Amino acid sequence: MALTNVSCSSDLDRMGSVTTSSSADRFHFDPAIPAITVGDRTTLLDSRAAAIFTLLQARAGERIGKDELMSAAWPSQVVHENSLAKAISKLRRAIAGSGLEIAAIYGVGYCLRAAASPEGIPIAAAAAPAGAEARRWPLWAAIAVLSL
Repeated sequence: MALTNVSCSSDLDRMGSVTTSSSADRFHFDPAIPAITVGDRTTLLDSRAAAIFTLLQARAGERIGKDELMSAAWPSQVVHENSLAKAISKLRRAIAGSGLEIAAIYGVGYCLRAAASPEGIPIAAAAAPAGAEARRWPLWAAIAVLSL
């Protein structure tokens, strides 16, 4: 599977609150301050990180290209992708423990989605139909045979 086909689908509440099976913490993003609150912890954001998170949240579950994210945060400026990576890193720290994650779609961009459970299963996929797992079995069988 190509890395650009990574699923960004999620069960996010686009209004900013999320309750997951692994965390009952409340998550809130206030673009007016701008700040992200997870449980009792509030993280103030700079204007660039706030612009990026606003776009990620507005299009939660969708892949958003690096150029689009950089244009939202640094309009009319040319910046290196490293600036975007630093802002994403700050946002990941701010949303830690919220049940959300910012997933990297290598070579493409990022998406905001439900985080993986401690068992490594995406929380949104935990309720996937049993047939979905059965369709993955031939891939695992092929890997096992090739590793012999």
